[in-house]
Amino acid sequence: MTDDGTIPSGPNQGQDEPGPGARVANKAFGHYISRVMPGGRLTQVGGRASHYYGRITGPEVNLCGWLHKSAHGPRVDGAADTCSKRTANRMWQRMTIGKRFSAPAGTKGHNGTPVAVTPGTNCILYYNYFTDSTFKRGHLRDPGGHIGTNPASPGHIRYRYETHDGTAAVVFDDVHGWGFVAVGCLTMRDPTTNRRIKTFNDRDRRSSERAFGVYGESPQAAGLRYVLIPPSWDRPFPATNPADSHGPNSRQAGRVNLRGAIFVTFPPANYVAALA
Repeated sequence: MTDDGTIPSGPNQGQDEPGPGARVANKAFGHYISRVMPGGRLTQVGGRASHYYGRITGPEVNLCGWLHKSAHGPRVDGAADTCSKRTANRMWQRMTIGKRFSAPAGTKGHNGTPVAVTPGTNCILYYNYFTDSTFKRGHLRDPGGHIGTNPASPGHIRYRYETHDGTAAVVFDDVHGWGFVAVGCLTMRDPTTNRRIKTFNDRDRRSSERAFGVYGESPQAAGLRYVLIPPSWDRPFPATNPADSHGPNSRQAGRVNLRGAIFVTFPPANYVAALA
């Protein structure tokens, strides 16, 4: 179950962030794409790096994405998979979800560039925008509150990227956390120097970080449930199994260290979990 305000993914990587519910990202420790409130559902079909991938649904939310393990509640029932490996690999590429990013592709530990809020706009941060997993359209919804109200940095906010339709921008607000604002709310200028900030449209390049990595069994094709092995568990696998050419059994016989919390598959149903 996830407590309000616990969103331990993205640039903060394990630290609590402001705001209710749980952050949805485009990949493990990736870019913000949505927020699901307590009581939502995850139809889980895979995962890596302490994150689960699948269809995430809830009030105003229905898309494919990644949730940190702390947002994962108890199993509820089985359901058909509607989020494939192909979708996971497509959304892994940041240019799929937006444009004009605040840092070059591959930058680590970056949580946005400070920009000044447009004076007199009285803008509100919204927790959701995208309406589906194409990330081509959406509308602002789930209001969080007015932006730039932190007394320590009044009128400032951190900009991350702009949506493809040029309507909204993903930002981090010190009071309300990650969310979306109308692009007109931002000056796109440094609050101190008043210089226009730089933005970047370069693509992610490291294919080794894609979604399911070396354990790239297609969940849509296999129709399998994914179960998380405890990180400390080592077990010997048998010799190569031709039926599992992309899974852990494709490794040579011997003890395989699974300290990276790798997923293995068990039929018959996908995993549906409630989100606290």
